Amino acid sequence: MGGRIGFRLDPVDLRAQLHDRARVLRIRQQRDRGAHLLGGGQAQVRKLPRLRGRLFAGEAGVVMMTELRGASNAKAKRELGWRPAHPSWRRGFTAA
Repeated sequence: MGGRIGFRLDPVDLRAQLHDRARVLRIRQQRDRGAHLLGGGQAQVRKLPRLRGRLFAGEAGVVMMTELRGASNAKAKRELGWRPAHPSWRRGFTAA
């Protein structure tokens, strides 16, 4: 080998290492995907200048995206006894 230190990886060890690495990557992807869906974790918030948003969405769109608060059906459920027709959007999609 001309004075260089060389080594060989056993194919069985290499296969096990690749399998373990793929498993770790799958776990990280699932964790990150779940964190993104839950609104926490490392999901990156994208910011857009208000002027640019006004060009694309108009003033009403900018107000909706920046100043309006989220809505909840909790009051309707609590005070009116309202229940959704379908327990989840997925079941509603399949029923439609």
